[in-house]
Amino acid sequence: MFSQFQPVIHAPPSPPPESTLTTQSRVEFRSRLSLQEAGTKKQHPDQCVSNTQTVLPFLDGRVNSTAYASVLDSCSCPNFGKQVHAHLLKNGFHGREFVQTKLLQMYGRCGCVDDVTLVFDEMPDRNLYTYTAILNVLLDAGLFEEAFMYFEKMLVEDVDLEFFIFPVALKICGGYGGVELGMQFHGAAMKIGVLAHIYVGNALIDMYGKCGSLHDAQKVFNSMLERDCVSWNSMVTACAANRRVFEARDVLEEMSTDTDLMPNFVSWSALIGGFAQNGYDEEAIEMLYKMREAGFEPNARILASVLPACARLRKLKLGKEIYGYITRHGFMSSPYIVNGLIDLYRRCGDMGSAFKVFSKFSVKDEVSFNTMIAGYCDNGEIPKAKELFDMMETEGKPRDLISWNSMISGYIDNLMFDEGLGMLRELMSKGEIEPDSFTLGSSVGACAEIGTWRLQKKP
Repeated sequence: MFSQFQPVIHAPPSPPPESTLTTQSRVEFRSRLSLQEAGTKKQHPDQCVSNTQTVLPFLDGRVNSTAYASVLDSCSCPNFGKQVHAHLLKNGFHGREFVQTKLLQMYGRCGCVDDVTLVFDEMPDRNLYTYTAILNVLLDAGLFEEAFMYFEKMLVEDVDLEFFIFPVALKICGGYGGVELGMQFHGAAMKIGVLAHIYVGNALIDMYGKCGSLHDAQKVFNSMLERDCVSWNSMVTACAANRRVFEARDVLEEMSTDTDLMPNFVSWSALIGGFAQNGYDEEAIEMLYKMREAGFEPNARILASVLPACARLRKLKLGKEIYGYITRHGFMSSPYIVNGLIDLYRRCGDMGSAFKVFSKFSVKDEVSFNTMIAGYCDNGEIPKAKELFDMMETEGKPRDLISWNSMISGYIDNLMFDEGLGMLRELMSKGEIEPDSFTLGSSVGACAEIGTWRLQKKP
């Protein structure tokens, strides 16, 4: 991938002396840099080409590490970033650890994780700052296992640690589920005297919460001499993630009433999702209202968690209000939103509205089909259910046990026993899906009903 950036970093030339920009040159450079920054933030390819033609030639003959760092800091266009990388290689600045760190951050900001690891692995010297840079990139990408591997490398290389690496290490433990290792870092932080740093305390709360050790998270929270917004919000999220949603609400209310701090969007999202996922539907809806009163607007993820609560409570009016909000804010591209709306209308018996939502959604998944089939069966519209059941096969959607059970029980519940048993025979003849106790229970009931009916017809 980096073959065009020769020479290879393993044998760098001697770093050139740092040149000094005159006042006039510095002003001109900053002017060009500001234009470059504005363009790359928009991710426009033509602007990236313009940046290459404007900024890079200016660096020739008057470069220094600070100039490269400024360019890399302002870059969010991968194509332009690679040109800067090639330029600093040509001028011999790739060996400067300060520049290397900025290079790692730039590739991470552009989402080029493979480039980040390649640049890092080719570094002749690494320090705490370069390790912190690559670890943050991997964590932001959700690559916790890879981050753990690089953290182990750092320990093997005996890099001197400072307090700011502890939040990074604890974040790795939280994502990786390594509570025992997290406890070791907790002990190390206490031993070297960095536990009082609020960033370390916040990271401990987050780590213990993600690892399911809420008691330890609470102990850290209670022992903190100083708490900021992150401390409180981390505690709310930890409680909600561990299904202690009423405790999470208590922490959020205490934060609002006893401090001058306010819950953030993440706390509201965790609390609403926690209530909804644990079946506290009224509370989830109440928190949604309070969130909006606090000045926060729900995103697609929050609405996807609230819609099942509306469905279970049969709150059709509220569901329609949410549907209007979803339409205005462009959230209909989310399958979770669409399936939640279909289920809401199905449970409320409004299959006309359910079908309208189903029809508008261009990419329908198995859940969409299964929800519609179940809705039609519940409302006695068996032919429409069968039509969608057959459509799943023609459109290449896998029909799972839920699909078959809905149709079989739909026929039987609507006294169409022969059709229901016929579908059971079809399911068993295919041999792809094993019927479960629900399928067999419905079928046994159908057989009993058929037997009773036939006995009654005999003279």
